[in-house]
Amino acid sequence: METSPIPVVTVQTAPFEDQKPGTNGLRRKTAVFEGRKNYLHNYIQSVLS
Repeated sequence: METSPIPVVTVQTAPFEDQKPGTNGLRRKTAVFEGRKNYLHNYIQSVLS
């Protein structure tokens, strides 16, 4: 098993106006997630922060 720590990567991003989840989470077409750089990463970070 590897004993070295996992490296932390910091990425500068900006919020997207349409990232407002409803009761079922963030519902978007696949093309939105694939077409916008860091879209999913931004959303996950906003939930955790």
